[in-house]
Amino acid sequence: IATRVIKLAHAKSSLALAPALVETYSRLLVYMEIESLGIKGFISQLLPNVFKSHAWGILHTLLEMFSYRMHHIQPHYRVQLLSHLHSLAAVPQTNQNQLHL
Repeated sequence: IATRVIKLAHAKSSLALAPALVETYSRLLVYMEIESLGIKGFISQLLPNVFKSHAWGILHTLLEMFSYRMHHIQPHYRVQLLSHLHSLAAVPQTNQNQLHL
């Protein structure tokens, strides 16, 4: 799923992520058994790749998805995500309005 999202971000596709894809991925993020494929990959691979592609619509969808599942995610991953977002906000090319939503 993450690979598909990264491909869409690199293609600069104007298509929104499919609701089924978002729902499935958001459910997978909270399972401890697939932690390395889920939340770790989300923070370390998916978000940086989407950000580098300047795919703001996809980034917004991913962050919204994460916020709805926040109460299921372990606190250290929440802190890691906030730290990552803080570093993204410091980059001059960042679309500040989109990121602050």
